[in-house]
Amino acid sequence: MARSPSVTRYYLQVPPGDDAAAWTDERIWAELAVRMRTGRFGELRRGPVTERRIVRLRSDVVDPLRHGRLFLVGDAASLISPSAAKGANLAIMAAEVLAAALADALLRDDEDALAAYSRTCLPRIWRAQEFSHWMIGLLHDPAGGGPFGSALRRTRLDNLRESRAHQDFFAENYVGI
Repeated sequence: MARSPSVTRYYLQVPPGDDAAAWTDERIWAELAVRMRTGRFGELRRGPVTERRIVRLRSDVVDPLRHGRLFLVGDAASLISPSAAKGANLAIMAAEVLAAALADALLRDDEDALAAYSRTCLPRIWRAQEFSHWMIGLLHDPAGGGPFGSALRRTRLDNLRESRAHQDFFAENYVGI
């Protein structure tokens, strides 16, 4: 995932229990070269590895997003794996919806938007969750998936490379959620 013209974030699937410190810069670049098939598609532009850590790709959604007068936003409302880069987007969306609802309640004595907070936010949160899980399936071999799971992943990647409909789906969900 490109972060700027000179910084890109890569995720490598590693066995559970691996130690991030065991992944030297050279080991990371060598593994990226294998997984990105640089022999076929060209070398990667190397740079310093500025962060390395093991990330559990897990997700959770709280429903409803409120308990009494307590409203949940960001990671308190929904955890999303970093595979689709939607966590900050969802947090900002929910904060924006909540801010407008609080303004209505405090300035106009209208609590309708507060009452609808979960109904307003949850469809977008679930859409982002679904896309994130789709991305996990696209980018990572399923645990115990064997040859069948690997073939499905390769087919997803081929479809994304070759099918305009798949590309449109990807672009709409990657940018639009």
